[in-house]
Amino acid sequence: MRLGIIGTGRIGGMLAAAYAKTRLYDLMIINRTPTKADAIQRQHPAQIHVADAMETLIEFADVLFLCLKSTDTRAWLRQWGHLLNENQLLLSTSSQITLHDLDAGTLSLTARVIPSVTQHAHAGIILYTPGAKIREHTKVALHRLLSRVGEPLAIAENDARIYADMTSCGPAFFATLITQAAAATADKGVPAATAEAILVATLAGLVRLLKENGLTLSGVIQQVAAPGGVTEAGIALLRDETPRLFAELFAATERRHQEIAAPDNA
Repeated sequence: MRLGIIGTGRIGGMLAAAYAKTRLYDLMIINRTPTKADAIQRQHPAQIHVADAMETLIEFADVLFLCLKSTDTRAWLRQWGHLLNENQLLLSTSSQITLHDLDAGTLSLTARVIPSVTQHAHAGIILYTPGAKIREHTKVALHRLLSRVGEPLAIAENDARIYADMTSCGPAFFATLITQAAAATADKGVPAATAEAILVATLAGLVRLLKENGLTLSGVIQQVAAPGGVTEAGIALLRDETPRLFAELFAATERRHQEIAAPDNA
């Protein structure tokens, strides 16, 4: 299978590197700023080629990842969408572009994909929503393709925002929580760098307990929080305060999503 990646910014560059590391696919990339694409190609010279023109990439690829901002995605569909055929698969990573928009702009099969930075490590959830033209055998092939770099999860298009908060935004949210917790230890005499390293190691240990030892989140809490102990006191505070925090966080991302998707920003 031959993969084309259009746009080599944070998402496209990450996907190019992740798929190159699998050594399973022929890859061709293109970017408005050629030096960015060239830099990625130099890191994986055996797996990645840089297209000399958009037409070259479209003719080459069986699957195209369209990793552009929403305004650029719409412009790309208007200019190039008609060149794709019904046997090609176009995967858009823009959360503001609907499947209806994609299907209206090309004859190809379409789907929306929401990657996560965790795919750098071939880990974490990668969300996808197949378009209406995709049949079951293509869904299976798409799931297999995405499974090479993460754990694919099919979702309804209308659910994308809340799922993306957990998977795509989630690593940055969790990283922020860790840095804030580390900063709060400063008045206790623990250097921030030391605290961050301790918290990351603790989180990594927790993940191993959950993934490899079969423990559940509630099971971990029960094992650590003795009745009347200090952990229980901290958990009580978290349970009081965090519901409001996360409700406001999800509301903030939804507001910003709507602002970006508004016609004036299209």
